[in-house]
Amino acid sequence: MVILWILWALLVMDLGFPKVLTYILMAVGIFVFSIAISISGDRLLKKPLEILNQQCDPYPLLQETTEQLGYRGTEAVKQVRNINYAMALRHIGEYSRAEMLLRSINIDKYALAPITKVVYYNNLMDICVLTGNLQEARIWYEKTVRIFSDIKDGKQKKALARTVAQNRAWYCFAGGEYEQALQTMEMNRPENLLQQIEAAMLCGCIYLEMGRRDQAEQALQFAAHNGNKLYAAQKARNMLEEMTKTQENGVT
Repeated sequence: MVILWILWALLVMDLGFPKVLTYILMAVGIFVFSIAISISGDRLLKKPLEILNQQCDPYPLLQETTEQLGYRGTEAVKQVRNINYAMALRHIGEYSRAEMLLRSINIDKYALAPITKVVYYNNLMDICVLTGNLQEARIWYEKTVRIFSDIKDGKQKKALARTVAQNRAWYCFAGGEYEQALQTMEMNRPENLLQQIEAAMLCGCIYLEMGRRDQAEQALQFAAHNGNKLYAAQKARNMLEEMTKTQENGVT
């Protein structure tokens, strides 16, 4: 497109169009095309993310993020790609690889937008919860909130506001504040199937800690039956099997 734009500009200039205006149009066109190229990665992630959110299938996202790792780009852009790839790994149950990848990123090394740092620390908090590093998870969530609160209001902040608010429930869970975690979830209802599965998994963990077995079983069954290809669905089934074994051993 850049080549065609330049050829068109040279053609109209040859036909008598003012040179100054031609150069301005040429520069504007190249700038627009450069912007289009720079955001093409995000556009390619749009459909896989929609499939993940609505159908709970993380494998299109895994495929796309894996492919983008091989693209050329600045080191800052590569960091963002690694964050996205780690998220895909998280949803297929590769917790250790996702955690290792996130910890290998020096998020302050390059000039990244604050909203990117919010995503990074939020994801680091999330993986710490899943790997059992609960106290560290609370530290990362607190950092997430501090950075998020300093960002000016806008479209990107609004898009992440619900995620940050919902993850306060994990923060409360990590601190053993189970009732507060349930209240936080009640105030921030899920908007898509993926969020429903994540909420069900958290509820299952909370209810187990509170000794409310029946409610835990109900929440985990929802995740197991509706989680499709998410690792969370398999994890829910494993937890249900463990609950059954524990009950049987208790009876005998």
